[in-house]
Amino acid sequence: MNTRELKILLKQMDSNNIVDDSDIDWIIVESSGVKRSSIILGQEVSACCVDHAKNIMKKRLSGMPLAYCVGHQNFYGREFFVSNQTLIPRCETEILVNVILKNIKSGKGLDIGTGSGVIPITLSLENPQIDMTAIDISAGALQVAKKNAKAQKVPVRFIKSNLFSNLKSGDCRYDFIVSNPPYIKTNDIPDLDAVVKNFEPLLALDGGVDGLDFYKKIIEESPNYLNEKGKIFFELGIDECEEVKKLLSEKFDDINIEKDLNNVARIIYATKK
Repeated sequence: MNTRELKILLKQMDSNNIVDDSDIDWIIVESSGVKRSSIILGQEVSACCVDHAKNIMKKRLSGMPLAYCVGHQNFYGREFFVSNQTLIPRCETEILVNVILKNIKSGKGLDIGTGSGVIPITLSLENPQIDMTAIDISAGALQVAKKNAKAQKVPVRFIKSNLFSNLKSGDCRYDFIVSNPPYIKTNDIPDLDAVVKNFEPLLALDGGVDGLDFYKKIIEESPNYLNEKGKIFFELGIDECEEVKKLLSEKFDDINIEKDLNNVARIIYATKK
């Protein structure tokens, strides 16, 4: 009976325009621990598994992103907890992590706007010589980040702070600063995909009128928190590269750009003058 119910559930998911095949596969594996093909062939699952699948499907059919439905997302080959208090980690941010790992062999780093904590946690796991501190204005995001750090067993320090407000200039010095800040223009938010604008936290999306509010603030203050020749790394929104480059040129040199797989300028990094 449980297998029959799950097959009916599969047909319901197949017949709508929200849930695609990859979503269905993920939901089935998440709820039952077996592949969809096994269910189709008649493998029995418990009533609990069917109820779990129904619960996930109900959330997904509401438009909720699958990562929020199941409560986790893969990043850099690891599973991280996510909630609607944090952005869902994306592959572009994996490029940011790669760039940092290529350029930083050891030292103290600060992640601004850490969200679910994937950047500092991944850096710490990939290179134990990197000592990370992470800040976020959102208490909810920090709760998720701390849960991830505990699960991954890494000693990242987390501080609730609106940018640098709870850090003491001169007392806190870092070898590099990294940020994937909110960079969507305020007027562009209504045009975002519904799964983003309706479910992901606005606080982590809205970058102000020109999308550059946080870049401006971080670039202005960051030299006070960087050691000599310290580096700064940013993820970029589409078409923001040249403007951010201009902002950086006032206080930084040796400015570098990295593009994503779609040939979009996605990462920018520079060295303190």
